Amino acid sequence: IGTMYGGEATGWKVGIVHGDLMVASPHAEPPSVDCLVHYLEQLAAGTPPPDRASAELQRLWAKPFCAKGADFAGIDLWKTVRDHFAQDRKVDRIQRVVILADAGMGKTPALFYLRTCTAKNSLNNYRRYLTREEKSETARLNREVFVIPIFLHLADMRTGLHTAELIRDAINANISPEANVDEITVDQVPHLLKDFRCLFLLDDLDELFSAHHRGGIQAISQFMEAHPRQQFVVSCRKPSYRGQLGAVDLLYLDDLTSVQVHDVLTEERYGTLNPFLRQLVQNRAMLNDLLELLEEGSSAEMVVSRGQLLQRRICYRLGRDRTQEPRDRAYVDMVEGVLECLAYSMQRDHTYTYGERQIMEVIQQYLQDWHEPHTWREVASYACHIGMLQQDEMRRWRFCDRSTQAYFAAAAILREPTALQPVLDEASDYWWRELLQVLIGLVSEPEDLLFELIDRDALVAANCIQSVGKAID
Repeated sequence: IGTMYGGEATGWKVGIVHGDLMVASPHAEPPSVDCLVHYLEQLAAGTPPPDRASAELQRLWAKPFCAKGADFAGIDLWKTVRDHFAQDRKVDRIQRVVILADAGMGKTPALFYLRTCTAKNSLNNYRRYLTREEKSETARLNREVFVIPIFLHLADMRTGLHTAELIRDAINANISPEANVDEITVDQVPHLLKDFRCLFLLDDLDELFSAHHRGGIQAISQFMEAHPRQQFVVSCRKPSYRGQLGAVDLLYLDDLTSVQVHDVLTEERYGTLNPFLRQLVQNRAMLNDLLELLEEGSSAEMVVSRGQLLQRRICYRLGRDRTQEPRDRAYVDMVEGVLECLAYSMQRDHTYTYGERQIMEVIQQYLQDWHEPHTWREVASYACHIGMLQQDEMRRWRFCDRSTQAYFAAAAILREPTALQPVLDEASDYWWRELLQVLIGLVSEPEDLLFELIDRDALVAANCIQSVGKAID
């Protein structure tokens, strides 16, 4: 408000704002306790395994997530996070933890696990509180008993939605239409953050490291600083994190133990695995891929590397093993070639997403070069149908997961060896690490590639040796 004479004025003037600006409407109220209790009840049920999941897959989904550190391993993740938050409160600093993990270790399911555990604990505390006579202690209920877990995928920031809208959508997505409670509104979100303690589970921090999201890290940091009473758990791939969030507590996600893998597979199946595969499937994603192959009657006897297991899984999803007609086989070959070209192009551009024009140009160029009588949209839609690609509400395209993109990019290099040189030129860049780990398990003679990597970065070579899947002289 500048200078005025007479009358009344209500308003504000905002200069420069970095990140989000949340304003609580004076007419809005915080979400009702009944609404939040229903939300917690929905989350406490947990994330069920896929429909018609096998007994082995159900046992895998039931395995708890554990954390490890310099002096401990195999400790329940939720307990470890709570201990870190308790230490943060003692020194009056923001309660935030970054969880680091390698590809396929289950960062997103780990956050869902924390969400379920927090929801169960909040409900139990709330119900115990209701049995007491001190029902006037609303502040105590809100802050200490009620912790509201909210899962946000950081890639959704590219949609341009305000953080308050993302929070609203995350809560409303877990409110059953049959429940006799109102969904929350954007105006209620600032009141929610003011009156309740929330646990924000922020997935895939490395999605914000590309040139497309240069302001994303700053926005996340400022959101944390603006809400110091809240709790934050952020997941990120281990090679990508270099202290971008400053002084925070770091935890490492632990792999499955051999005992847990044995329990999932049972003695009969576990005994058929070779030593390399036994080590490989301690990674949750790799074990899930193995179960998918075994469920369809496919053998995994010859699989010894991560690249080979990905190859078997993707060949099955493409229908290559079940395609007999030459015409159908030719179509599958064409789709596979398109996906290889697309994945390599996205890797070269250091991105996991393409806009519609970008994906159209890449696919159309491939179809023209190979004189294929198909449209780019037809091919892209088919790739979505078989679960290779996916499209969001902003019509941006991405592979179903990052490992699939890395596999197809590695397959493109196998078919066109000259495509390897740009990767070798940037071998020390963590962006290429997963691709190299997949590629080293696919080449028939890995020694030549390992010598090339040793010349450029011995640490990268040492990392890739673990993914070869056989003894190296």
